[in-house]
Amino acid sequence: MFAIYGRADAALRTKACIRDWLTANKPSKNQLGTSHFVKQASLTETLRFQIEREWDYQVRRFMFRKHPVPGTEFDAIGSFLWPSKDDSISIDALGPSFEALDKIRMDESCYVVWDAKQSLFKVFGNAKNVQKSLIRLRMVCFQIVARHMPGCRMFLLDLTDTHSIPTHIRLVPYEHPAILAPPGARQPTPSLTPVSEGSSTCTCSGIQDSTDETSSRNVDLIKACLLQVLPKLHYFCGYLQLRLRLGTFLNTQFKRAPENCYTLGDYGDMMRQSQFAGYVTPHIGDRMIESRLLSTIKEAGHILLPEDHRIDKLEDVQPTYAATFTFQERSSYLRLMVEWRKAVEPGRETDTMERILTKWIKFNKEDDALLDVSLVNVQGGLAWQFDLIGAQSIDEANLPRELIEFSQKLDVIPDVAHTANTYALFVQFPHTSLLQSLQQRIVYRYDLKPIVTGYTLEVSRLQDHVVPQTSHGSAFVGKSPSIIYEARWAVSLYRNDWDSMFSSNESLPVGARANWPDDFGIWFPDEGQKRGFHVLMGKLRVVQSLTEHATEDLLTGMSIG
Repeated sequence: MFAIYGRADAALRTKACIRDWLTANKPSKNQLGTSHFVKQASLTETLRFQIEREWDYQVRRFMFRKHPVPGTEFDAIGSFLWPSKDDSISIDALGPSFEALDKIRMDESCYVVWDAKQSLFKVFGNAKNVQKSLIRLRMVCFQIVARHMPGCRMFLLDLTDTHSIPTHIRLVPYEHPAILAPPGARQPTPSLTPVSEGSSTCTCSGIQDSTDETSSRNVDLIKACLLQVLPKLHYFCGYLQLRLRLGTFLNTQFKRAPENCYTLGDYGDMMRQSQFAGYVTPHIGDRMIESRLLSTIKEAGHILLPEDHRIDKLEDVQPTYAATFTFQERSSYLRLMVEWRKAVEPGRETDTMERILTKWIKFNKEDDALLDVSLVNVQGGLAWQFDLIGAQSIDEANLPRELIEFSQKLDVIPDVAHTANTYALFVQFPHTSLLQSLQQRIVYRYDLKPIVTGYTLEVSRLQDHVVPQTSHGSAFVGKSPSIIYEARWAVSLYRNDWDSMFSSNESLPVGARANWPDDFGIWFPDEGQKRGFHVLMGKLRVVQSLTEHATEDLLTGMSIG
């Protein structure tokens, strides 16, 4: 016998549902006693306990979503007025039944229900838990704002060589990585990059003071941008990564000038306009520098150390092998990042490869970088990008079965990575119609001296493979050859501590904040008497000078290091 408690009309509906279910599942006379009858296995005590616990959890979860039964007494009732006038804090982000708040409901054992007429949440429970729930609802607002906050974008001129200040800036064609296959493919249209032209060799104090003031202002502007963004990231739920990348700056939106030539002042003013746009290439962009980059790095023992402290010589540093797969998913992209290295066994070398990273993230097409600051050195032709990206972390268990199997079947063949075959894929993967592109990388990592500052220099050889898409966005897998670009070299700088602190954001509960410190001195540590951020800017100049020496070494044959 079932005992049903509640309102009379609800009890009648419940009885009818039970009767209908019994009728639908009642075996017929022909089935009774036949060999087709399947006896259900008895539940073990452990399994029964798990089922009962899950059942209890689901009942309580749905109960806390609804208004409590009228007349129920509570120690406290609280209200949280939702800031609905702010379009960036949309209530829709919490789901149609506000299921995103289930974690708060269950953790605090409180009813959390929405009052549409007053645009507020009502919380019912004991006083302590209601107070905690209200605080967490406030943090939910911060989390939504952090997820949709606009990125901080800035373009700055870096004039480090005070002995030779350019008088003009000219935009010259820049050739993107060439397409190697398929044969006859149309090559990318060249873009425009700024280079210095003319030189003011005057060493008067006025020019010296002006350039010093510009450099100091650049540091202050970048610091202000970071100080604006970092505190908000405590509430960002998802994947975060901060990198400083060295590349070539390309103009994408700018005011045209006769023969693409500007005075230094005019170009600097144009970069500060809101309509101006550009980006730093993911690779260095100078083929001459790239051709000598790795050999130059291996001779730079005066500023670099192997990241693996068991290794003494830079030339003995072993690479890791990485791949980034991008998949199309309606209005967003899924990205799978994988990395392998040779397995280390005590006392002997091994050729076995072990996977050290598997991470799924999701980007919306309209998402911008949370921080995108380009520091453009037109004298040397290169630029540093302060790049902070944010994305949604994805649990592999929530992915389609096809993508889960795709991840499980990946493999790497290191010998292929070091062959002269520029078309070869050293990452092996199954075909899928969802795949949009692949980037494979050979990665070398080094520590910058002194090691106490914790900066890591990453040098990588990267190559892009793009799968042609149909008009509906699906891939022509097996029907049309992939577009293969030439391999190029990239340089980036970061601290492992940045990744460690940001890792807590990936599993951030609803209504919580990441507890890493946003003290600038921790993110950018001091070096002796030198302030932390000035230490970083100095290291950027050292790395840039090192890469530019690769060109001098190639042209003059002089030794470095």
